[in-house]
Amino acid sequence: MAALQARKLQEGQQLLKEAENFVKTSWLKWKPDWDSAADKYMKAGTCFKAAKCYDKASNAFRKAADAHYNAKAYPLLYKPLP
Repeated sequence: MAALQARKLQEGQQLLKEAENFVKTSWLKWKPDWDSAADKYMKAGTCFKAAKCYDKASNAFRKAADAHYNAKAYPLLYKPLP
């Protein structure tokens, strides 16, 4: 069980690095890719939750929410109400 948690923790950290690369801008990349970053942050949060690192999971989910906000993706606004 500890091996699974260690593997998920490592996978979550790798996904966080990938998400940060989507947010960075460079000379050829002028705007951050917030949609891809939000997806990676969500996956990282899920990995941290599986590894029972709840503080890291909450930080990853918070960054995902910020990325969705910056991407101006408001999925709940477009869902029809029952």
